[in-house]
Amino acid sequence: MSARNIFPFFKMVSKMSATPRLTCNRLASTSSSLASSPIYELRMYALHPKEFKSAMELYNKNYQLRLQHSKLFGFWTAEVGDHVTQFVHIWEYDSLSHRRQVRTKMAGDETWNTQFLPILLPTVSQWKNSLMLQSPDSKLNTEFNQDPSAVYILDQVNVSSYKGLSDPVGTTGSGLLVGRFCGIIGPSKKEYRLWRFSDIDEATEGSSKRAMDSPFDGSSILLYPTKFSPLQ
Repeated sequence: MSARNIFPFFKMVSKMSATPRLTCNRLASTSSSLASSPIYELRMYALHPKEFKSAMELYNKNYQLRLQHSKLFGFWTAEVGDHVTQFVHIWEYDSLSHRRQVRTKMAGDETWNTQFLPILLPTVSQWKNSLMLQSPDSKLNTEFNQDPSAVYILDQVNVSSYKGLSDPVGTTGSGLLVGRFCGIIGPSKKEYRLWRFSDIDEATEGSSKRAMDSPFDGSSILLYPTKFSPLQ
């Protein structure tokens, strides 16, 4: 069952425009359906600057240890944002119960817990994660030619001070909106928007146009995909 089918579609009429508005802040009303809905976990690891290179080498060498447990949606390093030495990754699960099964299995994985995790832990200064669902009336756009020169931007849109959010599709002249996600556990009053651009120049143009055409309250992170990221 898709997130589109389990979430009500909320429409609000702006005083300035009749454009439909979409909200993320009432998803709890459908909690009975969450157990069978695809879940996306956003994880952000801020790294000690002097440890960034060694942490990246650790992942490049051992990422299969993690991939054998669950599906990786995307993995990036931050270029501009809250932390410039940061890993940003998104993992996909069939449901909340599936995620719990994966985490339990990982806790019992001897190789993971002896050859990877003890080496990674000292390199990380801060850990953050958030569980997300696809935003109402949105879809994933991942059917494109993979290109390692592509760059991504993750918008983190605050919705607590908004009655709703205008649909960003079509408001930017460049870039692809890969997906929109609502936080459900963690920072729940946020919508996460993942954009893909062919190169850094297109990302700059797209961000500038978006700032003028569809401004929002929040922050953005400029991301480069790692060599093992499914999204390039």
